[in-house]
Amino acid sequence: MEQTKPLDSLSKLFADCAELERAAILLADIAGRGPDALDRCERARRYVDEARRVLEPGSVLAFEEPATSPEARPNVLSGWVKSLTKKRERTERAHSAPKLEAPSKEHVLAIQGNSGSIPLFQLLSFLGTLQETGTVKVTAPSEIFSLELKQGVVVHAQSNNAPRNAMLGNILVEMGAVDRAKLEEALGNSHGGRLGETLERGALVNTDDLKRAVERQIQMLFDRLFHAQDAEFAFWKGEPRYSDGRIHLNVMQLLLESARSADERRNEKEKANAAEAFLSESA
Repeated sequence: MEQTKPLDSLSKLFADCAELERAAILLADIAGRGPDALDRCERARRYVDEARRVLEPGSVLAFEEPATSPEARPNVLSGWVKSLTKKRERTERAHSAPKLEAPSKEHVLAIQGNSGSIPLFQLLSFLGTLQETGTVKVTAPSEIFSLELKQGVVVHAQSNNAPRNAMLGNILVEMGAVDRAKLEEALGNSHGGRLGETLERGALVNTDDLKRAVERQIQMLFDRLFHAQDAEFAFWKGEPRYSDGRIHLNVMQLLLESARSADERRNEKEKANAAEAFLSESA
């Protein structure tokens, strides 16, 4: 009978510890809502770990059970703690990324989120299906994208950090639509203006070639956007500001082409890996 009270008391303490653990796990479910939630989860985890150390039977001398080292005890919270750390890193990256600003005072914010909750291809196909008119901005770790839609069709697209092969001038040179030397001269005389307009004014490129080059540039932009990770996005309703009325590209066709290109690259990589593995086994 002397040991009944300590046992009952300890059972109650373990029940309290279990409640703490459940509360901590519930907090983990809302960890994606911001830094404050992440801090609460961290504090809850520390409370639970401390309670476990205090309430372990091995630490109560009256029971004379062999104590186990903290390293040997399984930590049931380790899984969600790792997940919590990843969410914290994503949140910190999002807060350090440039803020998405409205295209103009007339534009109205309609959707905002991140690629972890809504994949970008789903967002774009959704806007295309609804035939929305407005501007989509996407902040990825290495690039900021801006797309203008008119009744669900892409009428303009640009980014702030396109690779060299995706720049309009290089695309035109690759197509054979303009000479490299003339392009460099036009760039020197553009004075910060739009390259396409400068080339057209100087009669250095014809309208059809320029249109095809811009369409290819937008497809390449979609290819990069298709693979963007940890991206923040926003969509504002409002009329396009930079479209000249010549570009009209179907969102779904752009996305399908990006998916096809991604499959081709993946298949080529798998074939190359298989060939390398075969050669290694044969050697």
